[in-house]
Amino acid sequence: MMTNETKQDNMTGLKSYLQELTAGEAAPMPENETWEAAMERINAASGPAEINEKTYFWFLGVLPPRFMAGSHFCFAEGMEPFRLFWQTNDRYFARQLDWTQTKTFCRLAKTPV
Repeated sequence: MMTNETKQDNMTGLKSYLQELTAGEAAPMPENETWEAAMERINAASGPAEINEKTYFWFLGVLPPRFMAGSHFCFAEGMEPFRLFWQTNDRYFARQLDWTQTKTFCRLAKTPV
């Protein structure tokens, strides 16, 4: 059984991990970027990549999020590493996680891989 203290430790750990994953300079979004180019840029970036509002809401609506809290959500089709999305002010971002990051995220969020 999880105590309130353990739940709080997990939430503190998740909050810190989200801050770590969303930190850093975002790869800028080029003007008139195609969908394919945007997906390549997100996948190639080692950190955050800026995206447009349409892309953020497309991923939010196409399948149920694997995780959601506030403006943060994770997307994955089946057994694949998560793609993390978030909004800050009027800007939208994505970050492709690797398997290690996904497993750490799932452990902290108490979400199945």
